[in-house]
Amino acid sequence: QALLDAMRTLDGRRLLDCVHERSIVMCGDGAAACVLDAARALGAVSARVARYGTSADAGGDPGSTTGYAGIVIT
Repeated sequence: QALLDAMRTLDGRRLLDCVHERSIVMCGDGAAACVLDAARALGAVSARVARYGTSADAGGDPGSTTGYAGIVIT
C-alpha cells in the first residue's frame, strides 16, 4: 500500500525510501521513481491505480506473492 501511495502522489523519492526502508523487492524501482518525477516535472498532477493484483490472484502460492499494479498518470 505504501508504494501505491507514493505513486499516487507522484513522489519518486518517497517510492525509493519506501522500497529501502521496508526491504521491498521491486523490479524497476529506479525507473518508476524517474517516471514519477518526470511526469510531475512535465505537469502531471495526479496518478491513480487502474488495477492491482498479485500472483496469488492467478493461482500462485498465497504465501509467496508478487504484486502488479497498473498506474494511470494524468
